[in-house]
Amino acid sequence: MFPRILSIGSITLHTYGLLIFIAVMAAWFALKREVAGRIDGRRLEDIVFFSVLSGFVSARLFHFIFWDFETLAANPLEFFYVWHGGLAVGGGIIGGFLALVYFAKKSKIPFPEFCDYFAAPMILGQAIGRIGCFMAGCCWGSSSGCLPGVTFNDAASLAPCGVSLHPVQLYESALNFALFFLILKTPLKKTGLRTVIYLAGYGLIRFFMEFIRGDNVPGFFGLTIMQIIAIIFAISSLVYFSATFQKRRK
Repeated sequence: MFPRILSIGSITLHTYGLLIFIAVMAAWFALKREVAGRIDGRRLEDIVFFSVLSGFVSARLFHFIFWDFETLAANPLEFFYVWHGGLAVGGGIIGGFLALVYFAKKSKIPFPEFCDYFAAPMILGQAIGRIGCFMAGCCWGSSSGCLPGVTFNDAASLAPCGVSLHPVQLYESALNFALFFLILKTPLKKTGLRTVIYLAGYGLIRFFMEFIRGDNVPGFFGLTIMQIIAIIFAISSLVYFSATFQKRRK
């Protein structure tokens, strides 16, 4: 829709980059509210910095490995050009969780409890980030056919121009916001449940959103790469919840 806010000489303020910054800051303030004295402030800053860095690197690697390796091979500096789009959320989640495994152990906090603090902030950041995707035109939807859709006309947009498309980025953003409020309503004392809701909820959202994405990458068995990752998220979280529930009953 509006990929650029303004340009001064060779400097351009991209809407996508601004929304990603807002998403990170919103997630940061939500996280501070979640931990509320449970983790030292300085340590929390380190955790967030390295988790975001790990998530960013993983998200970019996933994007280029599965979606656009030719671009990276032609110009390795494209790895840093975030405003061109290309943050694979599934890869970002995996990278972020790997960082949390390390910091949970270092902080001597049980991993399920540690992850629960991050569940709501993470999905909040994703909800805002998807608005950035819509503005930039990346992660565009398939043709809306006879249904109302959005048409990208700015030549700088990453989506195909002049075609009515499903605003799938906004669909996902709205569902992510709904999931955010659901997670907030889940008590932290039910250890691990917030993480399960996050992984299973986002997995289901992304699985069905893939059916109306226009930039899909073929995977296996008729499913896209992200649908396979989404299924893994959902099943692994439900298996964990079932095992934990059975353990608590004994």
